[in-house]
Amino acid sequence: SFLPERVVYTALVGCVGLCGDDVGVVPVVDDKIRQGAVEAITALSHLIRVSARRDEDCGSALRLSLEANPSSRVGFFAGPRLLHAIASRAAAIAGGGHPWSADAAKLSSAALDITTDLVQTSSDDVEWMAACCQRYSQSRTGVGGFAVFRSAVAKSAVENLCVLASSQMLLSAFAGQLDQLTFANSSPSSESVASEVISTIGNGLLIACDVLTSTPLATAESSVSSHHDIIYAVLTSLHKSLRSIGEIIAAHSSGSVRETARAVRDGIINYISTSTHVGNAIAYYAVLPVSVSLVMELERISQGQSMFSHGAGESSEEQDEKEKTARKYGAWAKLARDVGKGSDAESMPHTFQSFSEALVGNIHSLPLVASPSGQASSKVHDITKSALALILQWGEHVEAMTLEKHGYASSYGNGLAIEDAAGVVAPTTGKAMASELQSSSPLQLLLSFAPNPFRPSSSIGGLMSVSTENNVHGALISNLNLLSRYLGDSTDSSTSDATARIVMMSLRHADAIAALSTAGQPSRPGDVSVTKALGGGEQMHRSLEALLKKSVDIRTSHSDRRLMARASQMVRIVTLAVDTQPELARAFFMGTNDNAVDNKNGTSVIHSMSLAIKTVADATASGNVSGLSLEELIVALSCLDALAALWRTTRARGSGGQKDTGAA
Repeated sequence: SFLPERVVYTALVGCVGLCGDDVGVVPVVDDKIRQGAVEAITALSHLIRVSARRDEDCGSALRLSLEANPSSRVGFFAGPRLLHAIASRAAAIAGGGHPWSADAAKLSSAALDITTDLVQTSSDDVEWMAACCQRYSQSRTGVGGFAVFRSAVAKSAVENLCVLASSQMLLSAFAGQLDQLTFANSSPSSESVASEVISTIGNGLLIACDVLTSTPLATAESSVSSHHDIIYAVLTSLHKSLRSIGEIIAAHSSGSVRETARAVRDGIINYISTSTHVGNAIAYYAVLPVSVSLVMELERISQGQSMFSHGAGESSEEQDEKEKTARKYGAWAKLARDVGKGSDAESMPHTFQSFSEALVGNIHSLPLVASPSGQASSKVHDITKSALALILQWGEHVEAMTLEKHGYASSYGNGLAIEDAAGVVAPTTGKAMASELQSSSPLQLLLSFAPNPFRPSSSIGGLMSVSTENNVHGALISNLNLLSRYLGDSTDSSTSDATARIVMMSLRHADAIAALSTAGQPSRPGDVSVTKALGGGEQMHRSLEALLKKSVDIRTSHSDRRLMARASQMVRIVTLAVDTQPELARAFFMGTNDNAVDNKNGTSVIHSMSLAIKTVADATASGNVSGLSLEELIVALSCLDALAALWRTTRARGSGGQKDTGAA
């Protein structure tokens, strides 16, 4: 209200004039005028960001201010078209080596940012959002759309990354509104609009996948804010869109809209599952906080070993001083001291190998840090959560696509679940489904070796390898093993919940592949089983034991609903493992360390499960069910399912039944 009438529209029309026409003819403009235009649109972008997000009425007023005066000769530049013209034309200038390409990049980025903020505050104006999204549609020849911003940046300097970051954030905004854009109404005209919106976002997502692999990885040492913004926007766009597309396929009333959604889904999933670079990038960001912590821990121990090895011949006073210094290495200080005392030149490599291999099965003991400086990085954390959500969406859509390809209703609605398919399909169909699930599922990525966060082109396994004259020793750390670290108490509930679901998906897919295959041997990706990829299951055991103890503790369970939800989720993983991976289930109950042989740990877990069930049973018997929380009931039911599965499997094994597939 404090701005003069029509000033916003007039300023933006002036920016369009600076950017030339659609064929790339750029007018010669005085530097002061150009700089004034850049300052005006940048200030407007900041103003809209602050105002529109605080007050939706303000957002509505700002959208109206973009409309042309009916008597204006330039009225065809208005609303979404006005913003798109600035963004796309300025991006072309920015990538074309023009003398004022840096200013053009600022113009383009500001126009995209304004569009993003208005889209995010336009829930009351679906028609405006749809019109805005349609401006970014791509022609059948691949011209236009989000490719304009990708190609412009590819030809320009790193300083113009702001254009790419802003375009990806706009795509993320469209993805976040996809449900509303497609389910707004069911008129025939809206069906064509919905299909066009889905296709536009789908084409943008394919560009985003390319951006994910071509943008320099936001490594642990990266300080370029635009890199983090781009990666976060890409991952968020992908997982939000895939989530909405699943809902559209399951529930939209229009068959043509559903088919468009299926086509977009198939294209995205095929791209992700067949591109090694895209998959590796997703895994890299999913495990980044853990991989950073692991590499830093390895380097600490390596430095400690070197220090003690060089000081083996020093005086006792000097050795004592260095032993004091070594205390900072925590539980591994004795290992470092022992290496220093060894006379064999190869003792250090072998001992370091032992330390490396110990971490595989004891990832729970790894202290988590968010960055090399030890300071929390909210951007990296958000990127990790988006990567985990994307892996889950990827796995769920692969299941649906595998079933649909062979004529079965997918699990989007009330269709067949992938884990039940083996008992329904013909052997030849089962073998084909197993092959398709194995090649497209994220399971193969999860079982692969984790990358080094400081040198993404190499694996952590390579860093943990120590060359000797005749051998190369090393430990194999999988992405799934690193992910299991998130199940510990030191991570937030959303990350832990996503990880638990990913572990369940991995078990489900591994079992489905084995069950669907008609071959005599289980068919699993690679030669590393899920059990080995999880480091034997020790991390899962520790998390299960701790969560169950807290869930039956009245002092904590009633005040922490998220803890109860995590406990029930962990127990469901155990139930699934009992049926599909008995050896892993045994590790969940018993642990894998030396003290697991005395049944103490297994008894602890089963005792906590029994106590959770008894609490509900006692309350029911005394008529005090109202005193129980919903979370307590869910935990008790989960525990009951787990113990029932354990009983069935043990009974079948004892009687020589079909469930005898391992050590229960």
